[in-house]
Amino acid sequence: MIVPKFYLKDKFADGPTLISMKFKLNNKVFQFSTKNHILPDLWDLNVQRPLVYKLIPQAYKKAMPNLKVELTNIKAHLDRLSEFCIEEFNNLQRSHGSVDLSILKTRLKERTETKDIKLVERKSESLNKYIDRYIREVKENKRFIQLGKNAGQLYADSSVKALTEFRTLWNKYQKKHKVKNWGDIDDNFFKEFSGYLIQQDYSHNTIGKHVKNLKTFLSNALSEKVHSNQEFKKFPVYQTDITKVVLNDDEVNRLYNHTFEGDMQTDVDFFLIGCFTGLRYSDLKRISPNYIKQEGADLFINMINQKNKALPSIPIGGRLNELLKKYNFHSPKTYSNRVNSNIKDACEMVGISEPIEVLKKKGGKVIIDFYKKNELVHVHTARRTAATNMYKSKLPMLLIMKITGHKKESSLLKYIVLDNDSTKEVLKSNSFFK
Repeated sequence: MIVPKFYLKDKFADGPTLISMKFKLNNKVFQFSTKNHILPDLWDLNVQRPLVYKLIPQAYKKAMPNLKVELTNIKAHLDRLSEFCIEEFNNLQRSHGSVDLSILKTRLKERTETKDIKLVERKSESLNKYIDRYIREVKENKRFIQLGKNAGQLYADSSVKALTEFRTLWNKYQKKHKVKNWGDIDDNFFKEFSGYLIQQDYSHNTIGKHVKNLKTFLSNALSEKVHSNQEFKKFPVYQTDITKVVLNDDEVNRLYNHTFEGDMQTDVDFFLIGCFTGLRYSDLKRISPNYIKQEGADLFINMINQKNKALPSIPIGGRLNELLKKYNFHSPKTYSNRVNSNIKDACEMVGISEPIEVLKKKGGKVIIDFYKKNELVHVHTARRTAATNMYKSKLPMLLIMKITGHKKESSLLKYIVLDNDSTKEVLKSNSFFK
């Protein structure tokens, strides 16, 4: 197997120098121009890639505001080129028994001229085509996150789903309101677009989610120099605190002790495992014996969280142990929509259905209405339930954060929901009210 490596044409150059890809085969050196240039000061000779952002000299950060994005783009291009080179080399070897390096170079040239088009050649690309290409590259793991704390990482499944949902919405919007080019994105467009979302009777937070996704496409296209319009930066991303519910320990026990039928039992078990671990859905569905560690007589779940890369050690005891043993320490097989539907019905069956007053912003209006508690329960309620019940059991916030993977106490506090009964117990014992 070949191992492509990347080198600078002149590592002592005063200005940007060419990056070349090389590898050895039968004492012959294969060399290919990546068509990327970089300043030697911004190149890591050890890993043969651009410097990560935290290692970049401060002077460059100040002089080049978009430097992080540009370096991430170069790294992504080199990674894709290396993967493609290995793939094509293996294909040629399988089909011909040996590799003609001239054919390999031709295929690499075709790749760089068609798939990895120079940024300056993308300026004529329309917004709609850019969105389609962006999502396609994300799904094919050919595009990394370019901005924010997760820059350089692949997109999570939930993010891919959100971007795809936005495109469906965008295509419907385009049937009535044509956005012809990048220059159409201005204040008038935003009023029209947000008005359209209000007419669809979307909640305040759903409107904010779609505006945020639109800004993701516009921001990345700007950094890639596909357009130069920065009007979108002032578009507000609406967000409103929503009424959140959790299950107290008695309600959790009602679900645990009740026997359901078929898929509903599987989905209740999946939900309960979330109530006892505090894991996100994306991590819950990954539970397997590979992540179960034994220390003496004790068992723990040790799993790197997909979202924030934290590594909690979650004790497996009592009810959680019984649930996991039932599935041979694998996560019960299900999917989020089914859990969301079945858990509502299951809660109603065990009497978790008292009326809850809910404040919502919908269609641009503030609405106060009553819902049955079971109607507000969904798969993410399990994570909130775990955090809240750990807090009520007087587990220190720092240890709860270790389990949930939250980096900030302020983020964890959003997951802790105290009902009126819990609040009353604390207040009535306080000396202020004596």
